[in-house]
Amino acid sequence: MSGKTITILLSSASLLIGLILQTTRLQPVHAANGWYDYGWDYRKKIAIDHMKVPNTDQSNFPVLISLTDSDLQTHARNDGHDIFFTDSTGTTKIPYERELYTAGSGTLAAWVRVATLSHSTDTVIYMYYGNSKAADQQNSAGETWDVNFKSVWHSNDASPATITDSTTNANTGTKYGTEGPVETIGKIGKAQSYNGSDEYIGIIPTGALTDSFTVSTWAKVPDGETSHTIIGTRNDGDMSFDFKFDTEGIIHGDIGDGTDWITTEADATDFTYLTDTWYQITYVVTTTGYKIYINGSEAGSGSYPESAPLLFDTVHNIFIGQVGYGEEWFNGEIDEVRVSDNVRSANWIQTEYNNQNDPAMFYSLGIEEIGDTTAPTIPGIPQAEVSTDLTSQVWSWTASTDTGSGVSHYDWRIEGGPSGTTNSSTITTNLTRGNWKFHVRAEDDAGNESGENSSLLAILSPTAQAAVIDNSVPLVQIIVPDDVDAPTLDMSTITVISAGQSVASVDCDIRLKARLSLGTITVDIPSGATITGNSGIWSTNLVIPAKIILPPVALPEAGGRNVVFALEIGSKTAPLSVSRGVRIGLEGQVVNPIGSISSQGMFTEIVDTCADDSQATGDALAEQQACKITSDASLVLWVKHFTEFITYNLVAFSGNLPETGSASGKSDARAWPEETEPRPVIIVTTITGLITFVVLLLKTTKRKNIPLKTTEKTIKK
Repeated sequence: MSGKTITILLSSASLLIGLILQTTRLQPVHAANGWYDYGWDYRKKIAIDHMKVPNTDQSNFPVLISLTDSDLQTHARNDGHDIFFTDSTGTTKIPYERELYTAGSGTLAAWVRVATLSHSTDTVIYMYYGNSKAADQQNSAGETWDVNFKSVWHSNDASPATITDSTTNANTGTKYGTEGPVETIGKIGKAQSYNGSDEYIGIIPTGALTDSFTVSTWAKVPDGETSHTIIGTRNDGDMSFDFKFDTEGIIHGDIGDGTDWITTEADATDFTYLTDTWYQITYVVTTTGYKIYINGSEAGSGSYPESAPLLFDTVHNIFIGQVGYGEEWFNGEIDEVRVSDNVRSANWIQTEYNNQNDPAMFYSLGIEEIGDTTAPTIPGIPQAEVSTDLTSQVWSWTASTDTGSGVSHYDWRIEGGPSGTTNSSTITTNLTRGNWKFHVRAEDDAGNESGENSSLLAILSPTAQAAVIDNSVPLVQIIVPDDVDAPTLDMSTITVISAGQSVASVDCDIRLKARLSLGTITVDIPSGATITGNSGIWSTNLVIPAKIILPPVALPEAGGRNVVFALEIGSKTAPLSVSRGVRIGLEGQVVNPIGSISSQGMFTEIVDTCADDSQATGDALAEQQACKITSDASLVLWVKHFTEFITYNLVAFSGNLPETGSASGKSDARAWPEETEPRPVIIVTTITGLITFVVLLLKTTKRKNIPLKTTEKTIKK
């Protein structure tokens, strides 16, 4: 045999042409409410205790979600970018800012803007996480903090020298001093530690803030022997605003209009602070008075004639950690500094304290809920329909199913060739002749991926005529065009020799289609079949259908017609047995008789009809048995043996017909072409005659120049 081998185990060295055309712990519980996006695998319900929201609802309230959670540690991204929050529907996102996330412990500090925080019923929100492909879900500056917030400094480092304002005003704070304030563990996330001698943070604010404002912070000091200014906006010699831990356990403040003092006795008269203790301190200043809140409760107040208190303007900057002109340096830690341009109510301030002081008591965290962590079913085995000119291939597969979020798309790839994504279970490619291994998998809306299913398509060519079967995919499809004259299946990689027998174990479905001028011949070998032959004479190759030109041959039983070409399937050297039924389809031969030639040269017509055209019927055949049935426009054989199947087209023989016998018992040697190997199986077909002979030989012996002889019921050779 001529030609080179296509090894199916390889990718392909063939050239791709044309364009690719796409047609296409506590155990978690399943969620009860709607799911925002199945790209996220998990969420937790957060129920905010209405008893921690005194007297009235709060609008656009930034709720602190501060927790350490092993489920976050296990399932969230290391950077926390996949974390986000929704309202009670579970499907509407709400703005949030992520102050801190530590993957190693699942520690999160996040500020979530809740549109309405109810004082009468628990407010429910959801926290989603578990999407490795997610972009950062936290919102841009300003979306979490309403327009009344002029600045919010969480006090975590933006860089070693700066802290960031979380509002749209972008009032960045810059560190000054020997080392500058140093980031440390705070009341909420991180804080800044000040040395009490020269360290502070300076901010050049945008615009001006006068008349009414609210300033709040968390702070603590190690001693009460000196004044520790928390915030000041004063220039040397003028009067604006400051408040501090003063001596004798007093929280003291000064309020001015930039030129004159309005009051220098804005003190928390009903409170004495302790050292090394965090306090939330809030000053609410109006044109007619002030109130001071310590830990959410009013601790001092005062009134004055209507004035225009000044917090900052273009010449009065904000200083955290000193009064404004380099005195009364703060020694201790400061966290969460906020400035608002409105008068925050007592209920708002109490709610802030309840939330920030003990977040775990402010809300309850529900059990982990699962969205969709189940992958779609594996797609069906991809199958290819090859166009008549061999340049186009339509690949299709049985669609996957998904009981959760639903199949989103299929990812497909061809080894050594193209790849892509499709929403349907069909794609079209334009591949050259060669060996193409196709893989497809499904992905659902949650991002779960199924396993791959695969098949191989080998389109043989005159220069690549052998296909190696390696059982690496569940389906091998082989196309034999009419210009391939000596194709074979190489079974050597799946064959073992035992007790003088070569046994090929087929663990894939082999579907062969020979597109010949005579018609299309199909051969289907099922997975699980074993093919057995004498190891001394079977080379482990199977001849597959191809057009073979032979010398003129006359067959008396065929009315003196001439054989001009043949189709072969099987082995030229040895009879082979097959453990499962093999289906052979002969296009356009639905009315043709079929028979066999025994090892003694006797022709016997096969009259057994298959019960149906099914693999079960083929498998039920006895050894060496065959049956026939018509299917559509094809004659179908089910057999359990391989030798050599040959189809002959006949035309009128121009010479003398061979004798059926003579005194010497010999016939004309021209009646059969000279052979050096046995010719086990013959399928004979007429073109111009009225009948077709299909001859199936079960077993043969080697012969040379042996003519056919005719009897009433048989043909002898």
